[in-house]
Order: sequence, then C-alpha cells, then structure tokens
Amino acid sequence: MTGATWSEIDLASKVWTVPAGRMKAGREHRVPLSTRAGEILKEAAKLRESDEPTAHLFPSSRRGQPLSNMAFKQLLVRMGETGFVPHGFRSSFRDWCGECTPFP
Repeated sequence: MTGATWSEIDLASKVWTVPAGRMKAGREHRVPLSTRAGEILKEAAKLRESDEPTAHLFPSSRRGQPLSNMAFKQLLVRMGETGFVPHGFRSSFRDWCGECTPFP
C-alpha cells in the first residue's frame, strides 16, 4: 500500500483499485475497503500536501516519492523490535484471514 495514490481510492464505492502495472500478476486488483478504512482515509485526506490525483497516500519526505518499503522495518528497529520483519506481519494477517474469517 505504500505506493498507493489518491486516484486509486474510491471512497464512495469503498474500493482501492491497484493498477495492473503495479501488480506482480500484471492484472488490475480491486481491494474492498472497510468502513473504518474509509474513515481513516478521509482523515488522512485532510493531511494531504498535494491535491494532485497522483499524490501518494503515504508520501516520502522526498517530494513525489512514496514512503520507502523500509520505513516500517526502520520503525521496528527504532522500537527495539528486531525479531520481526514487515513481510511477517502481512503473512500473519493473511493466515488469520484464511483461518478465522470467511474471506480468502
């Protein structure tokens, strides 16, 4: 999600559409957004530094660039949490979804 832009988010339909060019499979991917995710995005929109549709949801301090994929790892390091990797969080969440919810 670090590369997501505001043009990909449809708050009215509660959908994030990832373009094919950013997907490993080369196909557009649509992600339903929960009500809470929509609320958070509406709050985040108030903090936007640019009204450009291509502006990133999670901008870097480098103008026009998305937040680095290393940002979360660096946060864990600063917190002293060195036994984890960001991919593990995604993988754990995916496993939980598959095992404890009706969603694939």
